[in-house]
Amino acid sequence: MLDTIDTFHIDIIDLCRIVGILIDNAHEAAKDSKEKFISIVLIQDEYLNITIANSYTKSINISSIYKESYSTKGKNRGIGLNNVKEIIDKRYPNVLLKTSVEKDIFIQDLYIKAR
Repeated sequence: MLDTIDTFHIDIIDLCRIVGILIDNAHEAAKDSKEKFISIVLIQDEYLNITIANSYTKSINISSIYKESYSTKGKNRGIGLNNVKEIIDKRYPNVLLKTSVEKDIFIQDLYIKAR
């Protein structure tokens, strides 16, 4: 069943950039994993919740992933999630990004509250 997503207070270019980085990271991690799993779910209630979950194999330090230059992919990487955090922190008090790991699945939950 397809529903229209209501208008939420976030610039469409910022939303595309954030979601693009999260999906790109999920794809890169999943393609190197045994399971090669990615799930993208959109749920709308008082928030628009975009959940991106993926399989992974490399050890991830969740407390460091938003720091500039932190990467599990080698040197000269690690700007994407730092950019995501800066966009959200500087422009959108109505947006929350929650990161977790459950049963070898890396999960990014993006919550965008309507104003």
